[in-house]
Amino acid sequence: MNWQIVVKNIQGEEVGKVEVRVSDLRGAETSELTPRVWQKFARCIHETVLWQRAKRRSGTHKVKTRGELAHSDRKPWRQKKTGRARAGTKNSPLWRGGGIVHGPVPRDYSYKLPKKVRKIALLGSLIDRINCEKVVVVDALRGLTGKTKDGIRFLDCLGINRGERVLVVCNGEDAVIRSLRNIPWISLIEGAYGVNTYDLLRNEILLIQEEDFHKLLRRVSVGSSSEEKQAA
Repeated sequence: MNWQIVVKNIQGEEVGKVEVRVSDLRGAETSELTPRVWQKFARCIHETVLWQRAKRRSGTHKVKTRGELAHSDRKPWRQKKTGRARAGTKNSPLWRGGGIVHGPVPRDYSYKLPKKVRKIALLGSLIDRINCEKVVVVDALRGLTGKTKDGIRFLDCLGINRGERVLVVCNGEDAVIRSLRNIPWISLIEGAYGVNTYDLLRNEILLIQEEDFHKLLRRVSVGSSSEEKQAA
């Protein structure tokens, strides 16, 4: 299975094409995307999204135990002859405002996931966007002045509907960042090595320069030895 992706310039005019072949990509044993291959993609994507979301958790939750409260250690009332249940401290977990038993404490939620699983997940999410014709390739992000209205005009020229969530891959160009960062439905990410499974799934369209698109294809292609730099 092959795809021909049109390369456009900043005015939305066609200036070339990029051919993508499944047989050249990592994880595809054949040139056809069989149901078994899609099931493999789905499993790896699910595991990778859970892994990325776990890594992004701050883990700063904290409750106070009975030993950490600032209440007095004075006995609330005498032990006997009051008619009430005996109590030794206001810090008791049984009391309102007392300590918490077995509550959450600060912790690190990250864990390790095999690199092969992450690569297959990235490949599957990228193929899904290509297959749904949700990848827009431009020759270069030049000509933007840094104004938001120019950024919106640029997206309109590419045929991107307003409101569709777009993941834009840039290379730190100041004018590009200033033109697009204030648009609510735009997410910016730097470089082809910043593209990751979770952000591809969160956004409907991938907008990428031709040079970065070739880097992304090499990153998931058969025989790629470069270490994956997964952004999370």
